[in-house]
Amino acid sequence: TRPTDAFAVQGAEVPTSLAICKVGLGQPDRADDVARKRDAEVGELWRTILTRRLNERAMADKSFLGAAVIYSDIDPEFTVVCVAGAPLDDDWKRALGAIDDELRRFAAHGPTEEEVATAIDNRRSTYRGAVSGADTRATPDLANRLMRDLLEGDVTPTPEEDMRAYNAAMKDVGVKEVRAAFAREWSGGGPLITIGGA
Repeated sequence: TRPTDAFAVQGAEVPTSLAICKVGLGQPDRADDVARKRDAEVGELWRTILTRRLNERAMADKSFLGAAVIYSDIDPEFTVVCVAGAPLDDDWKRALGAIDDELRRFAAHGPTEEEVATAIDNRRSTYRGAVSGADTRATPDLANRLMRDLLEGDVTPTPEEDMRAYNAAMKDVGVKEVRAAFAREWSGGGPLITIGGA
């Protein structure tokens, strides 16, 4: 329930940066199944689409250098989703205005069907790459993945099974589901704004 708040850090060694964040309640433990994968992947869709829009805006009007949407649910007590941006020429006010404008536009209108379809296809190509490179995985990387999943109580699927689960999870996903994921994740306290610069 925390309202909008801002925190500024100034110093000669502090790079100019800004972040707009929302802090929500932690997510309960869930079985590592297709339903959980669907929620995670649909959330990734809106973040990917908004990141692309932000960077197209940055190239078009030079209001900031670039931005990315970052989501974390590592802590069981809370989730954090941030839009982190790099202002151009230390002009954080212009960057903040442009990023906020894109956030509001996304909240009001959501993504297009074409944007959703493209994001799904791009993500699917990552899974295809994992399948084709399955036999070339480095043993230490595979061991680290196995140990991480074991400690978290998750399943370690083969790349083929992971892609099958992705295809099942993305069945019938469209604009409605992506907008719902945005509304769910971009909620909670804030926005909390941090600004750094010289």
